[in-house]
Amino acid sequence: AGLNPDNAYKLGLGGTAIAFIGTILSWGLMRIAGRKHIYLSGMTGMATCLFVIGFLTLAKGNQNAVWGQAALCIIWLLCFSLSVGPVGWAIPAEVSSTRLRSKTVVLARNSYYIVQVGANIIQPYMMNPIEWNWKGKTGFFWFGWTVLTIVWVIFRMPETKGRTFEELDLMFAAKVSTRKFAKYKVDAYEGERGEVLESEEKENNSNKD
Repeated sequence: AGLNPDNAYKLGLGGTAIAFIGTILSWGLMRIAGRKHIYLSGMTGMATCLFVIGFLTLAKGNQNAVWGQAALCIIWLLCFSLSVGPVGWAIPAEVSSTRLRSKTVVLARNSYYIVQVGANIIQPYMMNPIEWNWKGKTGFFWFGWTVLTIVWVIFRMPETKGRTFEELDLMFAAKVSTRKFAKYKVDAYEGERGEVLESEEKENNSNKD
């Protein structure tokens, strides 16, 4: 909104290229950094972009602010393509149990598509000048939902990087806090069922004593 059709087309084309590049880069990023860290960093970057987009709407009639909003939309898309987009496909398959993996993935993706349909329905109303006409203030709306997601990620999303399916099953069975998944040591092949060992944090404390 606020850009002529020619510039809007160029930005759309550039955004598609940015998303493509970001997705490719995410393949290497997921081999280096943890899933939770990538997801949390991406959501934080996206939340920042959305808030600033909404804030720039207060500068009415300023063409520079419009271009700033457009640039932030591209940055938002890059953050999404590097983090939330690809990681969102990996997490359901990694955290689900072996027996329920197919059902978990189907349930996760269908839930996503249902929410996406709802978002796609209300988004045009927010932007349409003859409907709600929120313009860039739409960023504040999605910023709120992003913050809620960040809170969920901090407290509920487990770190699965470097874990086998057996290790994850044992940690869930032992009711290990999702915030401690990254530090816990697991021996999935100790005995018949495996054993969840003490976390590195507890070991360090006991060594100090």
